[in-house]
Amino acid sequence: MDSIHPSRPSADRQDTHLETELEEQETDNPQADITLGLVPSPDLPEAIANKLAVNLPDYLSRYVDDQVTWEVKTVTDPLTGATADSDELLEETFYTKERFEWDYAISITDLPIFLDKRLVVAEASRNRCSAWLSQPALGAAPIRHRVEESILQLANEMYYGSSEEAREKQQEKFQRKYKDNKKLKKKSAKELVGKRLFERFSPIRRTTPDADYDLDVRFTVESKVYGSWRMLTGMVRANRPYTIFPAFKQVIAAAFTSGAYGLIFPTLWQLSNALEVFRLVLLMLTSVTLLSVWIVVVHGLWENTMNARLPYIARLYNVATVFTLMVAVIMYYAALFLLFFLAVVIFVPADILESQINDEVDFTNYITLAWLACSVGTFVGALGAALESEDTVLNTTYGYRQRRRYEESRDDDNNEDK
Repeated sequence: MDSIHPSRPSADRQDTHLETELEEQETDNPQADITLGLVPSPDLPEAIANKLAVNLPDYLSRYVDDQVTWEVKTVTDPLTGATADSDELLEETFYTKERFEWDYAISITDLPIFLDKRLVVAEASRNRCSAWLSQPALGAAPIRHRVEESILQLANEMYYGSSEEAREKQQEKFQRKYKDNKKLKKKSAKELVGKRLFERFSPIRRTTPDADYDLDVRFTVESKVYGSWRMLTGMVRANRPYTIFPAFKQVIAAAFTSGAYGLIFPTLWQLSNALEVFRLVLLMLTSVTLLSVWIVVVHGLWENTMNARLPYIARLYNVATVFTLMVAVIMYYAALFLLFFLAVVIFVPADILESQINDEVDFTNYITLAWLACSVGTFVGALGAALESEDTVLNTTYGYRQRRRYEESRDDDNNEDK
């Protein structure tokens, strides 16, 4: 259904009209339809936006304006996840809004956005009725609720305005509407997300830039230290390391074959009983690290920082790639350990194991034997193997996704010109 695209009054008249709305809590046309468009980048933001679109109309009615009918639509835009420039992102959001004749539009990108090396979480323009949100800047979890709260806040900023007077009046409405809801933790009309524990360490600061006519409000992370950790965990979450796990089938097969062969010889049994826990931990960390490095080298996942347009961003992408792979490799290691543990329990009798290690056997002996076999198997078998589906692996890196999305966006533009 086509949305109603009302004409835009001047800024002063619109301020007066919206202040009256806040006081009387009603509109001239209770049946008016307002369309909010979500413009997510592909992958995780797209999945989040599609899930939120189901309940957002109800939340918008409760926490923005219940005198109108809200409609939420989603359109995935590759360029939203290809540009790390805030001005270009806002311009693309506005272009999409005009193209589909929406009333408001909010882009959700999985790229970190910086301004003078300070992490920017979101920006909104009331004049353009457009806003954008950086998903990694919200952290890793609970990401869906944080995005939901952020969308409601940005919608309020565009709908009622970002002035102190407008925010104070809207605060009264927030207090009435939020007190009976335990799901959304945001209690203030000036906060982007709710007061969770982590927000106390890396609070989000709200500013209203005076120099930029098209930009009314900006949200940035105050602490560079905690903000960097929040951003890094959010980037790893956006990389979706669990999507790489199916590509480890060949690696698991090679590692299990090598480790299982080693279980035939009593030397591995004796070593598992003799090694201290810290040596087993050190061996595990070394094997996990080497496998991660091997995957980076074999699949060319490292971004060249020397020739990068923004070396700082390229280094950031590399760090996120390493952490993403570490998470995926840990998942692989856990699965491999489970396979070895089952194999040891089934095929290694307790009396034979006891005769080889000259010691009493209990449950911990099976755990340490499976643990050692898992690390040895990773060393011997996995370091010579490559992951299946290289595109799946590459898609978890920011640099590759940006380049692919730029190409998709350019292809879309060429198709439109034709």
